[in-house]
Amino acid sequence: MEKQEYESAVLMAFKTIEISIRDKINAEPDEVGVRLIRKAFHPDNGPLTDFDLPKSEREAFAHYIAGAFGYYKNPCSHRDVELDFVEAFERIVVASDLLKKVEPECPF
Repeated sequence: MEKQEYESAVLMAFKTIEISIRDKINAEPDEVGVRLIRKAFHPDNGPLTDFDLPKSEREAFAHYIAGAFGYYKNPCSHRDVELDFVEAFERIVVASDLLKKVEPECPF
């Protein structure tokens, strides 16, 4: 696999999450990225927030998912990022973990 394809794989993994979130909360098309994530997982009123968790954990998850988007997805969206197989794999594993939180009914 070409190095550029690793970057594309990471971008697509996070894009999948973003599209799922937007669909689940009926967000407007211009609500994107970290802003969309913060709305969906706001610890006090986010439509995808797990209110069974203590507030501190809801806040931590909101920071975790927003941070992952800001740190892993955004660079791939805005510039060329050199990733090797291991770096791409690690980022896709994070995306997979996050997608399970967004799509808990999904069997993967």
